[in-house]
Amino acid sequence: MQDLRLTLVQTTLHWQNPDANYAHFDTLFEKIAPFSSDLIILPEMFNTGFSMQTQYAQELSESKALAFLQKHAHAKDAALLATCMIKEDNYFFNRLLFVEPTGKVVWYDKKHLFRMAGEDRFFRAGTKKVSHTWRGWKLLLQVCYDLRFPLGSYNQYFEKEDTFLYDVLLYTANFPKARKQAWNSLLPARAIENSAYCIGVNRIGKDGNGIEYEGESAAFDPKGETLWKASNQEVIHNLSLCYQTLQSYRNKFETHKDWDKI
Repeated sequence: MQDLRLTLVQTTLHWQNPDANYAHFDTLFEKIAPFSSDLIILPEMFNTGFSMQTQYAQELSESKALAFLQKHAHAKDAALLATCMIKEDNYFFNRLLFVEPTGKVVWYDKKHLFRMAGEDRFFRAGTKKVSHTWRGWKLLLQVCYDLRFPLGSYNQYFEKEDTFLYDVLLYTANFPKARKQAWNSLLPARAIENSAYCIGVNRIGKDGNGIEYEGESAAFDPKGETLWKASNQEVIHNLSLCYQTLQSYRNKFETHKDWDKI
């Protein structure tokens, strides 16, 4: 199994201004060489910031956000991961899109909606756990507030097949400065309890509600040890995950054989 090459993009976002965000990410993508990455991860609601203004939502088939991600996924020969507002059957979703270079889309609708900001009043919660295999790696898709709820990210070990539900846990977020202790504590905890790599990509700057974000995007190995940690600045970081290292750890420290059955 080849290493999984990730590109983590931590940046500020233009408040409720999709066109400005598309132009901004166009500039950032110029810094990423084609064929250099397997998966590029952007912050939550990459084209609007964490907004409840559902007039920015579009049907998936008409989504400018999706078309933008498809264009760059094709150009870079890498999958792209980001959320945006999607309208479907008169409901609105904070939808995490996993966009492959061919244009194929797999999505996860954010399950845990941040009620303290009223997200649950404007968006419909997802109901399905989504694990997707990409270039041989099994990835679990999660969004921001999901981080606080361990059952949503609970890994599974299938003894007969000697396989796991996922190898890498991915969070894309707008996690504010005021709650960075939870962000910094729970990301390594999720890695440890699930014997998996855990990646969190956050934003920086201040949004239109005056909420500040300090980034601190990070990557952790299955022991909860830090592979990389960002500070409060814009950064495009390349990181490779080793499958052999993951399997070696799982073989030596078999906590998965004692996991609770749920």
